[in-house]
Amino acid sequence: MRTLHAFLISMFALGLIACGGGGGGQGGGDGGDCDGFGGTVADNAGVTYGCVDPAGALYEMKFDGQGGFVWYFITTGDPPVTNGRYSVVGDQVRLVIPGIDVGGADFDETSTSTTVKLGMLTAFQTPRLSCEAFRHDFDLGAMNAADYRCQPYSAGPGVTNFPVFRLGSLDETPNSPLFNRPQPGAAFWSTQKDVAGSISNEDYYGIYRQLGNKICMYFPGAPADRREVEAEFGANLETLSVDRSELSASGPCGRI
Repeated sequence: MRTLHAFLISMFALGLIACGGGGGGQGGGDGGDCDGFGGTVADNAGVTYGCVDPAGALYEMKFDGQGGFVWYFITTGDPPVTNGRYSVVGDQVRLVIPGIDVGGADFDETSTSTTVKLGMLTAFQTPRLSCEAFRHDFDLGAMNAADYRCQPYSAGPGVTNFPVFRLGSLDETPNSPLFNRPQPGAAFWSTQKDVAGSISNEDYYGIYRQLGNKICMYFPGAPADRREVEAEFGANLETLSVDRSELSASGPCGRI
């Protein structure tokens, strides 16, 4: 399984980070139970973003909701920087890191695009960074964590897909502050593809929120028709029914 950070590198190279300009007033999806979360760019307390720069260096930053963030160096493993500052400027976010030298001055960049979904800032781009939310501290006491394997399905002649969803799974990224620990609010959707015996994976990382037994997932780097996914837990969390025709035709996904 690829880590989030390998996925970010590929998304940066393809220019596919799914940020939509002017996300300040947006929230939820196009309808259904996942609509209605609202949210603005300023709703970011306890959200962790995975970021990549043009050279492929990887970072994490966790916003505290009070204008500060911690900056983690995933690629190099350098000690984290704890004095990052951010501010909301209209529907964009400005990042300042005193002491991080960029061209003879402190790092100081304002986003060029933002996305707000599920009641929080979920993705943004600056001139040097592409960042996606992949865990958060919203609803900590009201979220369940589990892994599910869905029924395989045919995606065309000689093509079989094997989907898996992981909610709140362990962090597998060395140098991450939560390495080998559960990640609150983190959603992972992996589809193993068997094309005439040739195996590959299609992986998406994002966040989820829970409304009773309902699950709302958002995957910033996925294609547009796969970014927003609704699902529902069965009794005792033993099953997960995903509201997508290709995944629901053979029944719910079973807990692993």
